[in-house]
Amino acid sequence: MLFTGGWDNSILAWDIRKESPAYHFLGPNISGESLDVYENKVIAGSFNNDKNLMIFDIRNTKSGYAINWFDSDEKSEGDSTPSCLYSATFTKPKAKYILAGGASKNEVRMFRNSICYDEIKSVSKISNIKTACLSLD
Repeated sequence: MLFTGGWDNSILAWDIRKESPAYHFLGPNISGESLDVYENKVIAGSFNNDKNLMIFDIRNTKSGYAINWFDSDEKSEGDSTPSCLYSATFTKPKAKYILAGGASKNEVRMFRNSICYDEIKSVSKISNIKTACLSLD
């Protein structure tokens, strides 16, 4: 399988043995290196402020889950506009965390990954970076 995404707000899943995509996910506007796969999950960073980080299950192609960029304490403290993402990845080798970074707020966040989507939470961040985060590894 091969996954591609771009500015058309979709991720295409290709079975390289066939000439056309096997299925697709709708939602993310992908810019930069903001698409990664681990086992049956796809993480996608979107270059917009709404649903900027999403996770999709390869076994259920109907919809994705938007990961909350901020925890509840941060939303009440001030600006609740998330970064527009250029990068998103699972940590290697076991995808224990998700890393994402981008522009507008120029920050990087680390999220604890979970099989239960509601339990994926931000655990750390680097903010006030002088320039956008274009890539993570």
